[in-house]
Amino acid sequence: MKPHELRRIPFKVEIAGVIEIMGRSLYSDRATPIRELIQNAHDGIRRRRLAELDFLGKIRIEADPQAGTLSVEDDGVGLDEAEAERYLGTVGVSLTGALKSSGARGSGATETLIGQFGIGLLSGFLLAERIEVQSLKPGADRSVIWIAGDDTDILIGEGTRTEPGTKVTLHLRPEALQFAQDADVLIEKVKHFADYLEVPIFLGVSQKPVNSMGAAWLEPTVDEAELRADLFKRFGEEEGLAVLRVEHSSAPRVRGGLYVTADRTPGFTSDSTVHVTLKRMLISTSVRDLLPPWAAFLRGALELADCIPTANREDLVRDESLERVRRQIAESIFKWMEDLAERDDETWQAICEWHRYSLVGSALDVGRLRRALRKSLRWNTSAGELTFDEFLARSESDPLLAPEADYTVWFNIQRRQEPWIDSVFDPDGPPCVHCLRSFEVSLLSQLIHDASESGKRIQLLAAKLDSPGFATGILGVRDHEPVAAEWQEFLGLDGARVFSARGGGEHSSLALVDESQEVKGRIASLREASRVPPGFRALIEREMASDGEGAGEVLLDLNHLLVQRALDRSPRHPLANVLRVQVANALESAGAKLSPASREIRKNDLDWVSETLP
Repeated sequence: MKPHELRRIPFKVEIAGVIEIMGRSLYSDRATPIRELIQNAHDGIRRRRLAELDFLGKIRIEADPQAGTLSVEDDGVGLDEAEAERYLGTVGVSLTGALKSSGARGSGATETLIGQFGIGLLSGFLLAERIEVQSLKPGADRSVIWIAGDDTDILIGEGTRTEPGTKVTLHLRPEALQFAQDADVLIEKVKHFADYLEVPIFLGVSQKPVNSMGAAWLEPTVDEAELRADLFKRFGEEEGLAVLRVEHSSAPRVRGGLYVTADRTPGFTSDSTVHVTLKRMLISTSVRDLLPPWAAFLRGALELADCIPTANREDLVRDESLERVRRQIAESIFKWMEDLAERDDETWQAICEWHRYSLVGSALDVGRLRRALRKSLRWNTSAGELTFDEFLARSESDPLLAPEADYTVWFNIQRRQEPWIDSVFDPDGPPCVHCLRSFEVSLLSQLIHDASESGKRIQLLAAKLDSPGFATGILGVRDHEPVAAEWQEFLGLDGARVFSARGGGEHSSLALVDESQEVKGRIASLREASRVPPGFRALIEREMASDGEGAGEVLLDLNHLLVQRALDRSPRHPLANVLRVQVANALESAGAKLSPASREIRKNDLDWVSETLP
């Protein structure tokens, strides 16, 4: 042989190696061959329907536990010997795929055919030691038999089949005998893969199809009541919060139904559960990234006619078509939500309440969702439930107290002081927004930032004694200032900050409790125990990083006689101990849990006062 002369050799395929690759890398479900054989049978029937317009067709699956076989039979178009040799024994060559690539594709004749890659029959070796195919074309005078084991030898010749169609028999491996022995397992897999196929699938001699052959969302004209009932039944729920019909008739086409589930713990949803079908055959029950990340509370089923399945038909190819589908679905969800908030506020508020954590948390980074919530999400305020736009309109600033702001939005994060806040804010004046759930302060801040971009000057202030204008404008007290350092050291139980002011004189002290450190402690414990749902980790990290003093506040009324006399003296006077008891009681009344050290200080104060009294 001359130097650099190349020798031509045939390409060889080691079937055992291919089976090993499929079993370990390509297919995740050992029952995949059942799906592949049903698809082949379906395509054979569909092709016969193209030639015989009144032909219906059927698929029959038979399990023989004694013989250890599983067979899938159809009465479709069948194969002749040349087709069997060409398409059954060649990896990567599919008759359906060849038809789709031919001129028939342009006419729409192959629109309903499923197969594509030419590896479906070969997947049978995941379950079988030997595969036998018997097939007869309508009008042909002889059938064909095709037999293969898990090596490279194939037997082909004249068969014994007398009726048009194809029967594929799997001679099962010992570890796969359950598919021949347990009818319930077989029925479950058939329904899982092919429940929506319009070709009836029978098991054994039964005359009742295993598959339902349809779904309300796949009908040309969809009845809303039937859509709801069908979706809830298929997902095992008695009811959902709301239902969305999805349909795009132009490519890439989308048809299906989604609903808001009420079957999960509010705020702790994970990935969405959407059954994706292609030509009515199930692709996956959870295609990743199909729905927007914030819509994990949706369940349903979608038929994606123009998307391309992966080779194992367990997912969709990440191409431009799928990306367009994702954008279409997101747009449908947004429009539906916006419309629902306008026409059915009761339903929309139920969704917001049940899935508030997901919506509020996601809205921080999704502008359009945030705009929708700005107009429709109801916040609990001292003046009742109000939307952002409603309480902002009522929050005009006093030009004397806040000349640098057009609006002052007050907020409270302490559940224990909610009743007190409601009592001190004027029902007809600026309200205070109770941000008692996680991430609500962050969303409120983002909404204010959005509104500020239109030129409005808005300040967000906590309903706390050291916030500008709170003591004077809300509490109506004067001369508000921190107490002297020696009094702060003496009265500041558990780090509470102490202020004095002139009020009505009814109470010596008033306390406000900060729960944020307690809440952050609980969140930190959950995070360390890895019990935080993945979807909320980023939001929780943001919450944990937020600033907060973490201490209560106490306001002493200088117009109260005890406060006057105590502060006129020193912290060493017995009246100071009486005042500190009052401070401890005020903190407890506000909901604070005093530390053992502070409780001991109060006990000693009471003992000291009792000893000094005449």
